[in-house]
Amino acid sequence: MFEEFSLSTGRGRHRTSGFTTATVRCLGQDLQLEERVVCSVSFSPQPGKLAGIFVNGVNQMTGNGGYLIASKSGHDITQTNYFSHLGLNGRMASSQDANGPSYTLEFWRKTDTTWGFRARVTANDNYATVSLPFDFAKAATRFNFNGSEFWVNNQRRAGSGSDYAAIPQPHSGLDQNGNRFYVGVADTRRPTTWGEVVTNQATIRVSLVGTPERYAKMIFYHHSYTNNLELSFGSMQRNQTARVEGEIRVTERPAPTWTFQTESHNWHQTGIRDGNAHRVRAGIDPAQRFMSFGPYTTDITPGQRTATFRLMADNASGTNRVLTIDVFDASTGRVITSRDISRRDFGTAMQYRDFTLGFTASAGQRLEFRTYWHGGTSVWQDYVQVR
Repeated sequence: MFEEFSLSTGRGRHRTSGFTTATVRCLGQDLQLEERVVCSVSFSPQPGKLAGIFVNGVNQMTGNGGYLIASKSGHDITQTNYFSHLGLNGRMASSQDANGPSYTLEFWRKTDTTWGFRARVTANDNYATVSLPFDFAKAATRFNFNGSEFWVNNQRRAGSGSDYAAIPQPHSGLDQNGNRFYVGVADTRRPTTWGEVVTNQATIRVSLVGTPERYAKMIFYHHSYTNNLELSFGSMQRNQTARVEGEIRVTERPAPTWTFQTESHNWHQTGIRDGNAHRVRAGIDPAQRFMSFGPYTTDITPGQRTATFRLMADNASGTNRVLTIDVFDASTGRVITSRDISRRDFGTAMQYRDFTLGFTASAGQRLEFRTYWHGGTSVWQDYVQVR
């Protein structure tokens, strides 16, 4: 369908119709523990665009991802701008006209976490702006680049990066559904050789290689729908050609982890400290009480989380209920999730075992990770860890 579009399938281990993915094992590390975890990075090229960059199954891009755009007006007007992903027979197209600039756009695998790209545009008319944008989701909160100054809405700022939220949005328009959007612009005003965005899961760097043609500057748009990184060719006249080649490298950020050491806090209704754990003693300490509760934390960021309770019992025989663990929101007085633990659930006496609870963290919560002791069996709790 696209005579001049080249789609490289690479050597990804997972393959689905229309795109290719490559999966890699990564080393995860946090402030409390160090362990090997499985993380995945995948790229999804489709005709005329890079549809997505996925980290642990979450697309870091939005809309049409990475693509070419040519505008005669220089404005964000979907109906009259020409796009590579709408193109046919090697020409960019708008929703109303298939006779846009000729182009090629290629993406190919270099390593599990790095893909190359190559773009060429030849103008068949005069265009106010031509560019290669990478539209990242709003989870991209910051941009960086290899420079010492940039311009925000035509005002100079010193530095080599900024939070997108720090870019005012004085411009606005209406999308194709009639909804108003707002835009702020930062740009480097020179052909910057690399720029990157930082999301909550990864740092994604776009680097240029070789000698580009007509590459003018790097732009970062703070848009209502995207925080993007854009390679701008500026204005182009009829028969002029722009070329650029580079690579996209993904570096996963360690997943946030919060560890609450049970012996280090004072939220206990029963039991004693025992070395690096808190212990309740059958026949000695009062039962039917919380051996651990709190810490009323507001630090857990929103999203799907798992709380791991590290526990040990001196008896693993029988079905007697020993504990009830839960995640409790003190701000609403609501138990979010809970489970009962019997002696048999420990498997082996006097060996620590992890018990998990999955839950959704939301803004405004004051979370407790509680362990209620029913008695009859001595129990140790080391910590609660949330990922």
